Amino acid sequence: MSAAQVLAALARAGAELAEEAGGLRVRAACRLPRPLLAQAREAKPALLRVASGRWRLDLAAWPAWRREAFEERAALM
Repeated sequence: MSAAQVLAALARAGAELAEEAGGLRVRAACRLPRPLLAQAREAKPALLRVASGRWRLDLAAWPAWRREAFEERAALM
């Protein structure tokens, strides 16, 4: 499962991501399934980039055509 799929599954489960002391904290109102937690551990580096907001720096480095396509898709969603 890709990091994006893990992030979507966590969101569907009502979980929230937060960066705490350089680590990743997953908060949920109910207990998350063990397979989902295992997948989150595997995708931890990518999820940490999302939680910390560092992904925006990656977006700024994209070529203009790719950034435009991303923004158009985001607007459609």
